[in-house]
Amino acid sequence: MPVNPSARKPGEDWIALVRKSGTPEFAAAFEANPVLHASILSGPCVGIEAVTAAIGAGTGGMYDTLVFTHEAVDGPKTYLEWEGTAFGKAVGGSTILTHNEAGLIQSV
Repeated sequence: MPVNPSARKPGEDWIALVRKSGTPEFAAAFEANPVLHASILSGPCVGIEAVTAAIGAGTGGMYDTLVFTHEAVDGPKTYLEWEGTAFGKAVGGSTILTHNEAGLIQSV
């Protein structure tokens, strides 16, 4: 089956948003008090400033490479599977975005 070059790639929208981290457009994609949970954190990051800081730290050099390999949407949730390298080691995981009724991100 031929691949459609104009087809969206997994994680494309999330990558575009993360690249705008710290901007008003980035903040506008989230509800007033979003929460970010991550296995490498001792607890959740709550509020847009904390979420922005955590995402900035992750994209600011923790990963040598990161590629989204699969995306699925089920109601208010978007599931993103990824793989890459960090600190010279192979890593992989998933990112789950939960949207509120207005379509704004309420949790990551």
